Amino acid sequence: RLEEALRAYDELASHTNAVLELRLQAAYKSGRIHQRLKRPEEAYRRYYEGVILPFLEARRAGQPLNEPSVAWFTRAAFEAASLKESKGEWREAIRLYQRVVETGVPAAPEARRRIETLRRDHPLAIKEPFR
Repeated sequence: RLEEALRAYDELASHTNAVLELRLQAAYKSGRIHQRLKRPEEAYRRYYEGVILPFLEARRAGQPLNEPSVAWFTRAAFEAASLKESKGEWREAIRLYQRVVETGVPAAPEARRRIETLRRDHPLAIKEPFR
């Protein structure tokens, strides 16, 4: 059943005529299924390429972004960062949290807190400062 759901979500996420919010939701849910199936690299790809980048591109283009779109972006960014943290890829996790901070979404303070925690807990792994 998960594979069927995965196909449906991936089809919707790639449908360029679908509303942005629905594409982001579908890509996020595809990522979650990949996580359940123990495919972290594919989950990360769905979060990053299917949710984070399209959201940021829409924002740069000046498209109006509704609350659900912001929520899917935020959830995907935190999930992707968590995947990087679980692999000890602290710098990559910080970059993802930084994207949340830069967008100014409601979760920006939490992302900033997580950045500070990573910098404090892994100072040797993170050699150059982030802005």
